[in-house]
This record gives sequence, C-alpha cells and structure tokens, in this order.
Amino acid sequence: MNVLLLKLAAAALLLVVGGGCASPPPTPAPPPAPVAVDPEQPAREAEARGDYGAAAQAWQALAASRPSPGREAYQLRAAAAWLAAGDTTSSQALLGQIDVAPLGDGLITQKQLLLARLALGRGDPVAAAAALAPTLELHPPADLAAERDALVQRLPPGSFPTSGPALTGGDFLAVLLPYGGSLDSAAQAITTGIIAARLHDGSGPELRFYASGNDVVTSYRQALADGAAAVIGPLQKAEVATLAKAPLPRPTLALNNPEPAVGQVNLYRLSLDPADEAAAGAQWLAAAGYRDVAMLYVDDAWGRRLRDLYSAALGGQGGRLSGAVPFDAGDTDFAAALRGLFGARLAATVPAAPDAPGVSSAAAPTLPGPQALIVIASATDARQIVPQLAYVGLFDLPVLTTSQVWSGSPEPADADLQSVVFCDSPWALNRQTLSGDGGFLTAARQAWPQLDREPPRLVALGADAYAVGRELRLGHTVDALPEGLTGALGLDADGTLHRRVLACARFSGGVPVPLMPGGSP
Repeated sequence: MNVLLLKLAAAALLLVVGGGCASPPPTPAPPPAPVAVDPEQPAREAEARGDYGAAAQAWQALAASRPSPGREAYQLRAAAAWLAAGDTTSSQALLGQIDVAPLGDGLITQKQLLLARLALGRGDPVAAAAALAPTLELHPPADLAAERDALVQRLPPGSFPTSGPALTGGDFLAVLLPYGGSLDSAAQAITTGIIAARLHDGSGPELRFYASGNDVVTSYRQALADGAAAVIGPLQKAEVATLAKAPLPRPTLALNNPEPAVGQVNLYRLSLDPADEAAAGAQWLAAAGYRDVAMLYVDDAWGRRLRDLYSAALGGQGGRLSGAVPFDAGDTDFAAALRGLFGARLAATVPAAPDAPGVSSAAAPTLPGPQALIVIASATDARQIVPQLAYVGLFDLPVLTTSQVWSGSPEPADADLQSVVFCDSPWALNRQTLSGDGGFLTAARQAWPQLDREPPRLVALGADAYAVGRELRLGHTVDALPEGLTGALGLDADGTLHRRVLACARFSGGVPVPLMPGGSP
C-alpha cells in the first residue's frame, strides 16, 4: 500500500472518530415565565399620582371590554374618578348611562352615593336626599353603609322624616320607583318632588323608598311586610299591569296608566297621560270656535298615538280632523304638505296679511277649509314647520302643538314658535297651580333654587303623588285635587286621576304666556 493511500485512510479515520466525539447542540433556554399583568394597574397608578382624569379614562376603557356586572363596577369607578377630577359633567353623564338595578345592593348604593355627592357639590340638598332615599332600604357592605350614613348627616334637619337609615315599624308611605335602572333619572326627579313636598308638610308621614327592580311584586310585598300603609308607584306601564294582577291590600297610587286601562281594588293611577293634554287642546280649539282642524304629525308610534288621541278629543268637542299628513322626523320642507291641507284657504286668502302669524284679524273674512292646525312634533321639527306657514301664505292660521316643544325653561330657538299655543302642567309653565299658588313646592324653591333644574313635569308629578298618597295612607278617598301642580285632578270610577284642567299658553317673544281659561287666540 503506497503512502498516499495510507494518508487518505488516516484522514477518513480521523473524520469518523472526530464526528463521533462531537458535542451535542446546546439545549435552548426555557422561555421566561409570563409576567402577570394587572389590567387595573394603569388606572390605579393614575389615581395614586392624582391624575384622576387619566384614571377615569382608564376605568372606562376597562368597562368597555367587560361583561356585566364588571362593566358597571368599572363605570362607577370611572364616575368617581371624574368627580375627583372636578369634572362633574362627565361624572353625571356617565352615571346616567349605568343601569345597576339588576346587580345588587352594593352597586346601587355606589351609584346613589355618587349622585348624592354631586348634588351636595352643587348645593342641592333636596336632590341629595332624593338620591340617598332609595339606599335606606338596601343592605350594602359596611363601608358603603358608613359612607351613606355620613352623607345623611350632612343634610339639613328634616331631610328624612326619621333620624337615620335604620328603619323599623309601620304606618309609613312607601315609594316604589325604578331606582338604579334605565329610568333612574325620572325616578330621581319624581323623588325630588315627593321629598320637597314632604319637607314642607309638618304633619306628613314617614317616607321609605324601594327600588322596583326586576320583580315589582316582590318589592311591593316587601314594602307591605315592612308596614307600609300606602304605596306610591310603580312608574312603568308593564310594572303597573303586573302589579294589577296581584292582590293589593293597601291603597296604591301607580304613576302610569297602561293601555288598555287596568282596574283593581285599592289601585289608583296618576300620570302625565297625553290624553289629558289632547282633551285640553281640543277644549281650547272649541272655545275659540275652531271645529274643522288639520294636522301634521311625525310618523312614529308616539305621533300616531297622539294623532288618534287628538282626533278623538276633537270629536268629543263637536269638531273634526279633516286632514292629517305624516312626516318623518328631521324633515325640513313642509310647504307641499301645508299647501295640500290648506289649498282652499290659500286660494281664497285676501292678499293683505294680518299683523301677526297665528292671530286672527277682526276684519278677516271666513275662509274655506280647516280653521286651525295641530302640530304633533318635537321642538326641533315644530321650529321648522311654524316659520313655513308664512312662507306658503298662511299668515293668520292658529296653531296648536304639544308640550313637547317646551323644555320648562326659555330657549333662544323658541322665538320660531311665535303665537303657537300648547297646554301643559301649570307647574311646567310658570311654577304655580292654576289659581296662581305655588303649592307644596313654593317654599322648596325659595330654599333650594336648584329645584328648577329638575324636569318640572316630573317634579310636579312627585309633589301631586305625595299629596294624594298622604290622604290614601289615612284611608281618605281623593275625589279631586283642584290645586294640583300637574293640573286640576279629578277621579274616575276606575281609579284614574285625570288632569281635568291644564294650563294653556301662547308663545310670545320666545316665552309661553299663560292664557286665561277659555282664552281665545
């Protein structure tokens, strides 16, 4: 074997041996253990450094990604942070979006405590008492109960008819409303009216407040078990219908009237029924001599219902609805509809226009066709319709609309409603009864001007509900309440308290000016 072959064999042997002795590849290091991330950390850190605005935004971001009840719990944390940041507007707005009624006493109490703090911050102890009232019958955790008791102590003497939240015994007036739910703001406004009326009634009954919750019958029975002598509520139509199917051992004043009307022993009903408003409007038209009337109405469930109510009310006064044209909310051009309804009148119109739209001229001849127009619309749509009357030549046409156009306080845009007439609760119009008295709420307004910030119709409903409930608790029959703030009330045979007489007003310079009963345009 030559030397070259020996060298090649040796090299091959070295390769084999070397390959056999090679080190194994290094084992990869295990991945680092995942670090637990606290999703609440950014919000907590922002609160720790005093940046409550950032904390509120972080809590709201967490709420957006959580199911109930975590969503509502984080929303309440956000509302508290906005309050701590001094942004009461954001706090109040967020609280209005939170429905905690189905979620237990703790979350309901948290929401009500925040509402009470907001009210105290703006100097409104009546609203604070209204916010705290529902919590008196709840059983929140100890820390929330202590916070509630501390807030109660900050209220003026007499804010609650009892000395503290621990209530036992009976013979009181129960209030059963949807606290903490989607109608919480309405419940709070009604409660404000109830409490304001009670605070200025020295011999009035003890009040206790219950959330109607998901089971209104259970909540009602709890109030009776606690010793309620009478009950104000519930508020929602479905709740009233449900309660009417159960025995009612105590006088009960429901604040709505289902359709069809329900009857039950001990069941009374008081509400802001639009049928009462339709009747008042039809009475005003008849008193003014307008029997043939046309209508523009928004084409939705509310508009169609009011169309039917006004048509029936006109018939009851010997009048008729000779034409009714629907429109879509947000429409801006009503010229064609107006010309269609009043074509005969426009064809016969004398060229010279009277001095003011909606005010008949003494010298104007009788014109053919409808004598007046009813407008069933929101305030925004009504402000589009009324100026177009003059555009098409209907200068002297009387116009009746609904209370939806009036917020309870003057707005610059109301100038577009010049000469338009509507009927409403007297308190909503000018903060008094039909006779000119302020009723239960006069002293309350003087003590707490902030009362005027609440929705006036609901505050008036609460005050009237208290006046009726107080009598029902004593076993008295309330056949009438002539000085009601929602109107002059009268009792029907089926237990419904109708607003027999409402106040009517005409816009002048953007402000509704009350008309004398039976006043003509």
